[in-house]
Amino acid sequence: MKIILLVNGFPDAQRPNSSVFNLRTATELAKRVDLTVVVPRAIRPGRSLVAVEQGDGFKVVCVSGPVVPRAPCLTLRLYRPFVAPLLAPYLREADIVHSVGAEFAGLLAGGLRQNHRYLHVLQIINDLRHLKRPPFARYPYLATLRHHLHGIVCNSRMLEEAARLYFPQIRNIRTAYRGTDLELFAPETPGSKTLNNLEPMRFLYLGGLPLYPDRTFGVNTKGGVTLMEAWKLGEEAFHRTGSTLFFGGPCSTSEQARAWVDSLRYPEAVHLGGIVPPREVADHLRAAGLVLIPSLEEGCPNLAFEALASGKPILASDIGPLMEVVAHGESGLTVPAENAVALKNAMVDYSRPERREEIHYMGLAARQRAERLFDHRKYAQTLVALYDELMFARRQQENYEKSIA
Repeated sequence: MKIILLVNGFPDAQRPNSSVFNLRTATELAKRVDLTVVVPRAIRPGRSLVAVEQGDGFKVVCVSGPVVPRAPCLTLRLYRPFVAPLLAPYLREADIVHSVGAEFAGLLAGGLRQNHRYLHVLQIINDLRHLKRPPFARYPYLATLRHHLHGIVCNSRMLEEAARLYFPQIRNIRTAYRGTDLELFAPETPGSKTLNNLEPMRFLYLGGLPLYPDRTFGVNTKGGVTLMEAWKLGEEAFHRTGSTLFFGGPCSTSEQARAWVDSLRYPEAVHLGGIVPPREVADHLRAAGLVLIPSLEEGCPNLAFEALASGKPILASDIGPLMEVVAHGESGLTVPAENAVALKNAMVDYSRPERREEIHYMGLAARQRAERLFDHRKYAQTLVALYDELMFARRQQENYEKSIA
């Protein structure tokens, strides 16, 4: 079975942090299918229109086309006809194209499908209802995508609900959690780089302040602005317990973040960490006492799976995908989204020494939950099972058409 995994981002030498989860998916899928990863990118001087590299058991095909910044619909209209002949040799051979992300890869695969026979599986990773500039219903190739779509996989049950709104004609829709590598992300082991993470409390936040101009909540999508407000409200209490905050992720060293730290009474308690390289995330998690994910919107964050696997409780907002992953009161806690006071109260409460034993046992439960539900190898198995079902249905249809010919 020949599968194309069409992704918006993939790690390379220049961007080792880019979409690491796609690399993990590809590595596991390549053990089960004949896989080619296709990565669309922008035309740049000196960059080949098509570049082929060898991955770990799979090919990586990078194809370049015209990209207009902050104009997703125009980019799609220009990109699809430009890359169609470049991708044709690969699409002709594919049994299934699995596109990751509806807004670009999914619509691109839908627009290309009218000239090929591959089955199309769309993976929805973001809530399409929060696309505002423009709304998803106004994107090009949506009608073609709907007409030539055979299955949908969603990163969470909440995304599955959204998918059914936009693609009511598709019956084969299912949720599959990406999960994580349970060996890479594991509780503290001898030799790991750790800090004393419970005495005093060390909070870890890796969501940053990404701009997201096309989405409902903009710079506060990951809850970074809410967290900054919560920390400022509670910093006297945090100072008394010696608590610290590692504030990392995209744009976490921006002028906005630096101005916030400068406004604090105890700025030394906060470290602006910038983007943390993937190879260092596991150590940061093991060094943490509590992992903060105060997002206002999520598909299903990889950090949540990684934190649970590392045996770390999560303090998260009560949006759908996080409620699915974080078992409130068992392996973590949830508070109302965009509520700085509620977030502050929970952080202050769990920074107290009296909470250390409870946090310890929540960490044990977190690891058990990850082992039971979020092993990334199960994710690849779910995808291959979906591929098999779709291929079986196609063979049945072809046999039926031959029988009545």
